[in-house]
Amino acid sequence: MANSTAPREILSILKQRDPANTTRIKSIYKAILINKSAKREGINQVQYVLEQLIKKNYLHDYCTNPDSNEITDILWVHPKSLALSVNFPSVLIIDAIYKTNEYRSPLLEIVGITSTMRIYSFMFAYLSNEREEQLTWALGTLKKWMLEKGASLPSIFVSDRDMALINAIETYFPMARHILCIWHINQCIMKKCRPMLGLEWNRFNASWHSLINSSTQWSYHQKWEVICEEYRRFQGALNYL
Repeated sequence: MANSTAPREILSILKQRDPANTTRIKSIYKAILINKSAKREGINQVQYVLEQLIKKNYLHDYCTNPDSNEITDILWVHPKSLALSVNFPSVLIIDAIYKTNEYRSPLLEIVGITSTMRIYSFMFAYLSNEREEQLTWALGTLKKWMLEKGASLPSIFVSDRDMALINAIETYFPMARHILCIWHINQCIMKKCRPMLGLEWNRFNASWHSLINSSTQWSYHQKWEVICEEYRRFQGALNYL
């Protein structure tokens, strides 16, 4: 089977070949982990990543612990992604921070957007923590690589309201605008406003999505006035918006 085959697909194939097979999905995940560990030949995850980056000619950089000389932070960019940034540098979306890897290391992901609204993966980084120092290092390296490639600097960054990340953006991209990710905004509104609205929540939420999808400034203000009138008894929710 191909290395990219998903665990559930592997299990499905095994069941098709032998209906009496009692293998569970947990066993598949464990077997994959053992196989990956064997391939790494005893080196840790970050060292394995560095080895693969060098082997496949990725641009990369890393930080080490001055006492143990162990790699603490590592980031990488595929050459083709950097080339894409020359043509499409304007908007970068930063999605931080996942901790789904074996060592629970924060994973920073940055993607760009083409003129046809296609998303392309740009940069990834394993960070030792989510402090401003690590995020500033990552964005500083990104800026250096873009300038070396001759790309214009991003004018818009989209992310959640992580102040360490926002400060890092302002340090190296002071002229760029920062926009909050609408998904995170919607999650916050649901968490804060849904308890206030009760049975009115679904209608209120539909009105909110209609508002943020307004095609003109005039339409936006008209819809906002309607919301303020219809939900004036829910002043707490309106104040939060």
